[in-house]
Amino acid sequence: MKCPACLTESAFVTHDIATNAQWFQLKENQGSFKNKVAWGIDNGIDIYYGFGPRPSLFRILILTQKQSSLNMVWSPCPAGGITGYNIYRRTYPNSHYEQIAVNVPDTVYSDNTISPGDIYSYYVKGRRSSGQESIRSNIGTAQIPPFSSDCPSTTGLNTARKIVFNADEDPHLTWTNQDCIWFGLSTDHGNNWTVARRIDYGWQSAMDFDSQDEIKICYISTLGVPDSAAQETLTYTVSTAWQENDILHNAVLYETYDSILSVSFAIDPHDTGWVVFNTYDEEGNNELKIGQFYTQSEPESLENVVVLDTYIRHGKAAVAVRQPDRSIWVVYERNNAVVCQWRRSNGTWESVLIAPNASCPCLSVSDELVHIIWEQHYENSDYRQIRTFYNNGLGWSRIQTIATVTGKNCYPYIADGAVAVWADIYQGQWDVFSSRRTKYSVWTTPQNISQTPDDSKYPQAAIYQTATDTNLVYVWTEGDEAPYEISIQTADDRKSCTNDPQTSMLFIVSNPVKSRLKISYNSTCKGKITVKLYDITGRLVDTILNGKIRVGLSEFSYKCDHLSNGVYFVQLGNKEQAITEKVIIHQ
Repeated sequence: MKCPACLTESAFVTHDIATNAQWFQLKENQGSFKNKVAWGIDNGIDIYYGFGPRPSLFRILILTQKQSSLNMVWSPCPAGGITGYNIYRRTYPNSHYEQIAVNVPDTVYSDNTISPGDIYSYYVKGRRSSGQESIRSNIGTAQIPPFSSDCPSTTGLNTARKIVFNADEDPHLTWTNQDCIWFGLSTDHGNNWTVARRIDYGWQSAMDFDSQDEIKICYISTLGVPDSAAQETLTYTVSTAWQENDILHNAVLYETYDSILSVSFAIDPHDTGWVVFNTYDEEGNNELKIGQFYTQSEPESLENVVVLDTYIRHGKAAVAVRQPDRSIWVVYERNNAVVCQWRRSNGTWESVLIAPNASCPCLSVSDELVHIIWEQHYENSDYRQIRTFYNNGLGWSRIQTIATVTGKNCYPYIADGAVAVWADIYQGQWDVFSSRRTKYSVWTTPQNISQTPDDSKYPQAAIYQTATDTNLVYVWTEGDEAPYEISIQTADDRKSCTNDPQTSMLFIVSNPVKSRLKISYNSTCKGKITVKLYDITGRLVDTILNGKIRVGLSEFSYKCDHLSNGVYFVQLGNKEQAITEKVIIHQ
């Protein structure tokens, strides 16, 4: 029996084809390249049988969710004689497409057989009355909420913003799944989310909004591997993505043979996007670089790329823009220390050492205040601290300790200078903790906001404040193994973080403590308080203070050199509330 067949030569394994990434994608079993080869053969067959060239305007335009259905909208197929459309769907991790609808008369379709958390890809073909099909449309891919990922750090590190609010108070979220960049949004302050759309192959995405309130995304990707005989490395890229008329676009901004370890992104008031990234070569040298591109037109490359710093031990950087003076702020880890650099409006750069023996820095801007948060280390101690302070354009504030932690690489994150989140080991597992800054610049006692039997890591938060209320959304990676859940939690209240009367009186304990415990507290009114010290078993060790307090900030110290090393708890309370803080005594 004879059967028509076709033989194609689709890639040359031994040839230098770095710009196409074909050899790398075949070797690493990348489905995207195999799909392109398959669709190229399919298109050739369609053209051979007279279906004509692929219509350039035949596209799936919108993928949205309504209750338990996924809705598709596509542009009409311009090929002649079309009487309807056939719908094909792929359900991950399956590798093949199945036909789920035949001869749909309109350019809209609702898939009512979806399941929460699953990923689906669709394409559409025009159908003639004879049953022949046109060339397929583009492929539209979506994930149904609640979102999940195969990546253990899908919500990323603290240097790249994963969740941000637009002017309509709609939070937007980006993450990594299946070696691709995804993003979704909520239209009800973070309680419910639309389907997520896949942007491009890549990871480590960061987001910001331009002056038109349009989302822009930067991320790391690759172009491929050159000829293996040349022993050259992977070509890394910094890329950007944007949405226009419901269609996703992307472009490569920067290419290098050095590894790119992280990327951070912020847009200034003139719609210039500032991208900070660090490269790492085979000799172990790190270069911290910054470049820019105009976000209101399709960019061709990253412009004016300069090296901010060169160092041996790599660290990831975060960038933010202070809008009033358009100054650019960068904070990063350099050889086991946290360093800050900022670019003034006249183009000059300044630098300052924030803290030695520190890591995992992050920053945010609120009005004219630039807030920096980091993880502080101590020699000969397993304990660490989450610390923060800010710059108001004239100088730096005093350093504040938000919490004492026992974990390493907690990746603290600060949102709008008002909310701090981080991960820490609690009862043998990782949990996510949060603290809020009051209007008196005092941080509240940390609260465990995850409290699950699985690990909760890589937290971030976004906050949108008005004169009357606050919209606050937390996000983190949840789970001990794949698939990991992208946990999204909204604040329990809609009251302003800086006007909550229950958090108007807080105290800060300096940790770890050697011979003297220093306590500071703030109060908005006169009253009576007690400050008590308990050991780890809950036994009362001493009453440090029992008396009246004055309005404002007060400080005092307690001599504790007679106490054994270990964990203790200091409780400050009045007739309305009691606040407890952990303290480590290490003589």
